[in-house]
Amino acid sequence: GCCAPLVAMQRVRTQMWAAGLFAACLGLAGCSAGASVPPAGELLHGRTPREVHGIDHAERLTDGVVPADGDPWHTDLSAVFQGGAYAVYDLGAVSPVVAMLLVGDNNDRFNVEVSEDGRRYVPLWEAPSVDGAGMRPRLVSGLTGRGRFLKLTAQGGDPYVSIGELMVFGTQPAVWPPKLERSSGHGPLFAVERWLVGFGAALAFLCLCALRRVPRVVLVLGAVAATVTTVLCARVLIAQWPVAFDLVELLRGVLGAVGAIAVLVWSLPERWVRPRVLQAALGVLGLVSVLAFYNFGRPWFYDQEQGRFTPVHSYDMRVYFPVAKYFDELGFEGVYLGSVKAYLEARHLPPSTVAHVELRNLHTNLMVRARDVMPQIDGIKQHFSAARWQEFVADMSYFVRSMGPGDYLGSLRDHGGNATPVWLAIAHLMFAHAPANERTLTIAALLDPLLLALTFVCIARSFGMRAMLVCLLVFGSTDFPMFGSNWAGATLRFDWMATLGLGACALRTRRPVLAGALLAHAGLARAFPTLALLFVPVPAMLYALFDRTGHGVRSGLPSLADLRLGHPWLLRTLLSGALTVALLVGMSGAMFGFSKAWVGWAEKITLHTEDPNLNHVGVRTVMSFDPDMVDAKLAGVAVGGPWSPWQNAQMATYKRHTAMAWALRLAFLLMCLLACRRARPEQAALIGTMLIPVLLYPANYYCQYMFLLPLLGVDQRLRTRGFIEAVLLLMSTAEYFTLHGPGDVRFFLESVILLVGYALVLVPLCLEALRSVTTLQREPG
Repeated sequence: GCCAPLVAMQRVRTQMWAAGLFAACLGLAGCSAGASVPPAGELLHGRTPREVHGIDHAERLTDGVVPADGDPWHTDLSAVFQGGAYAVYDLGAVSPVVAMLLVGDNNDRFNVEVSEDGRRYVPLWEAPSVDGAGMRPRLVSGLTGRGRFLKLTAQGGDPYVSIGELMVFGTQPAVWPPKLERSSGHGPLFAVERWLVGFGAALAFLCLCALRRVPRVVLVLGAVAATVTTVLCARVLIAQWPVAFDLVELLRGVLGAVGAIAVLVWSLPERWVRPRVLQAALGVLGLVSVLAFYNFGRPWFYDQEQGRFTPVHSYDMRVYFPVAKYFDELGFEGVYLGSVKAYLEARHLPPSTVAHVELRNLHTNLMVRARDVMPQIDGIKQHFSAARWQEFVADMSYFVRSMGPGDYLGSLRDHGGNATPVWLAIAHLMFAHAPANERTLTIAALLDPLLLALTFVCIARSFGMRAMLVCLLVFGSTDFPMFGSNWAGATLRFDWMATLGLGACALRTRRPVLAGALLAHAGLARAFPTLALLFVPVPAMLYALFDRTGHGVRSGLPSLADLRLGHPWLLRTLLSGALTVALLVGMSGAMFGFSKAWVGWAEKITLHTEDPNLNHVGVRTVMSFDPDMVDAKLAGVAVGGPWSPWQNAQMATYKRHTAMAWALRLAFLLMCLLACRRARPEQAALIGTMLIPVLLYPANYYCQYMFLLPLLGVDQRLRTRGFIEAVLLLMSTAEYFTLHGPGDVRFFLESVILLVGYALVLVPLCLEALRSVTTLQREPG
């Protein structure tokens, strides 16, 4: 009883502390610049226009807050002028006007007129455009104007016109120009950016409230704060729709950071945390990350014919649709030749109209002019029947109308279709009798989200809800698939990732035949995932070599029985994979001809990977980078084509670092083999995929498969699992800081992030393997 006052006091203190934290979480306090005291004799300070038209935030013209020199033209300190905009001010009485100061966008001109009656205006001053960039001051003194009304208009040097401050003086200030306090403004998205950061802070606070030591009242307040902030942030984004890409990029970085906090808290002993709170937080983060991946419903590409954005990934499908549908006629090398010929015929144009158009020769990978390959362009038509050619022209006409002639012809500089014959065979069956139009390609593009949804459902059933939510969060928060766009609106771009994930689920649930077939399809669809199937037998092989006697290596090679001890279903998995390979290779070879399909594909991929490519990542990218020879510095050099100097610089740098590159590859390979020492088959398959950017040279967007790597931590200790998940999520946050620089600098930094992140994931897996070397832990067969 004597302790009751102390208990009550402690409760009051707890509630006060909670209320303070709650207020701090909800308070998104801004630091807006305060208005300075106006100079003596200034007539407009604080006045609102008597009449205003076409000016956004006209109140900023006279608020006394002056933008700093060079400040961006559009900030929270500037008033933006539309076409024909003007503002009229009433000074209250006829007054002399002897001087003016105007701070506006540098390349615009501004006019001020005065009137005594508000009807007849007389020009008083024209503020000229000035040198420099951004907001710049204009001053004038010694004027002899007189009037009660002032009218301000603008003449833009470009469509972007703004004024940060206008000052009108009735008497000449003693100090001219007057000393003014300058402020730096924030961009128009700054307020929304604060809301996104606030959303992340609220979710992070809720994750910390999941600790059982946190009082329940604080948990409730944290949940309320997170809910309110999420709802308000959603309203802000809805008001901003279509959401700017810069905001989506920031949101991905925030999601990665908050997700890392959530999994690290969840990695604490179970008696210390409230799992349901963390699961709810990860659920919100995962849902938002998927919306962010799809840009909150904003399509990437503009349909020139319809005058609106289209859900079709025009740049991807303008290559892969015709290559898949017309592979018999085009092969791997004819799509750009046929594109030019179809363009000329559909628009009834002479060859001279495209003489200077550049296109890539897909046989040599070099850039050529259309005029230099016109015989091949004319000859491509001979590969088609008359009816088939008319169908091809109609299909390509859709892409011309949708993309516009400029983008259609500009896309001929890309590298063509690089998909495997297995992928082309499947896509051919889909598109063989389908016309190219928005409906066809939109419906086909829905296959990818359906496959991904099935994958995530199977992950939840096979690995648990936490694993699924973290995979979902990594999928949506990573910027690896971003290269001007992502794969939304394309067809069967995620098929191999889906079958790779489904194959891991099948191995997890002891379905070896299904697993072998799925992993084989993944490897045949995009080649890179072949490493997953190759690594499936690695744990059994290591077991047979080192653990079959419980100590050391026994003399002689391991037998099949030894391999079965390490993985009882290994032979069925490998046999299923081999049969699937034979079936799919045979099917595609029968459809297109083995030599034309598989030999042609091998030659094309070899050619494509020999030359440096801007958006490819991995060990080769890191070892080819020279800061003195970035693409921005070599852009003005045109020797043998616009990319030749950069490619030559990359190859020369890589040649100097070849030994280091192979040493790094060997180190990664040994780490992956060690990590497989006690791994389950599905984990070994995923460990094998970590060698994709190490041994191979993939484009950045292929590395989105990393959303499956959180599955590596499922059977590890809580701390190891949380560490692996946090590393993969923080990679997304680190990527945000690489997005706005020269292209090859960005992909060099992304390669560093990728390799460092993978190394950090492998380290605890290797340590776990070393700890268990002395103990034989064989799963019962």
